[in-house]
Amino acid sequence: MNNRSIQLDIKTAPLGQDFTQAQLRNQSRAVYGGLAWPGKRPGFVVVLAIVRSQEPPGWEIYLLDEFESFDMRELIRHCGLMHSKYEPYMWVGDTTNDSAEEFMYEMRDDSGFYLSETDLMEMEPFYPYVLGKLKELLNPEHRRMFLKSSKVLSYMGEIESGEGDELERGDYPALEALTYAAVEALRMVENESAGPFPTHTGIDPDFEEGEYDHLLRPGATDPGPDEDEDDEGWYQTV
Repeated sequence: MNNRSIQLDIKTAPLGQDFTQAQLRNQSRAVYGGLAWPGKRPGFVVVLAIVRSQEPPGWEIYLLDEFESFDMRELIRHCGLMHSKYEPYMWVGDTTNDSAEEFMYEMRDDSGFYLSETDLMEMEPFYPYVLGKLKELLNPEHRRMFLKSSKVLSYMGEIESGEGDELERGDYPALEALTYAAVEALRMVENESAGPFPTHTGIDPDFEEGEYDHLLRPGATDPGPDEDEDDEGWYQTV
């Protein structure tokens, strides 16, 4: 029996689970990818699904997959694999890294994905917003993000209360990638009448506004799962 004959639940499936595109479409509004380049800790890739909730404000985020490495080429290669596996609506990250841009250009035939910019890259200081946003999304009283057994959780646990002002971009790429993808996904569903997509990196002369509209997911109405024990309580540490 394969995935096509099983109704897998993206809310409870383990990280890295294989899904058909029909399964993703039936259960989520959109899939987003986030990428942060290596810094003091390994670079990080996340893939998120955004799901309609029966509770206000109406949307929840579920982590589908993740990957980390200090090797920039390996990160790009893995993004290509995740792109084929999940077909994200958009990949979001830092488009100003010249080394990464060159690697992406060299690997363009193999990776098959484009990285979109986010205005979060212009935010300074950055980490007070990252920690505040994640705290908001993980607050058990109004929980909107579910990370399952993510490595992100161990990085969150390293940060001490009040440390946000001292952190710089690159200190925790896992948190950065997660925030890029989560914030842009929420912006999309909360303001679907927004303007054209952000500029994509690399050479893509055939790209037209609306080209990826077929990847938008119909809203699901399944109730949210019970609280995950793995990341319950992290919000109290920041």
